[in-house]
Amino acid sequence: MNICWMEQARDDLNHWLDYMSIRNPEAGNGIVVEVLEVVELLAENPLMGKVGKVHNTRELIIPDNPLKVIYHVERDLISILFIPHQRQRWPKK
Repeated sequence: MNICWMEQARDDLNHWLDYMSIRNPEAGNGIVVEVLEVVELLAENPLMGKVGKVHNTRELIIPDNPLKVIYHVERDLISILFIPHQRQRWPKK
């Protein structure tokens, strides 16, 4: 399957990296690398995340990582929508 990063997901990851670069750059880089590796696994295992709280989404919780991957699967495309902190809540509509 093909993976498409939505702008918001890229921004989320970049903001996290900026935040961590001040506090602990090595840990921040490790967290981001781990997210990127897990997203690549989705190409072979698109349903590895649990059903998401929002319709037509899935949530991939990464053990020992503060971030999670919110994504959508449709036919042969996986869209990475958001990369929020695991404690972050969905915005109210």
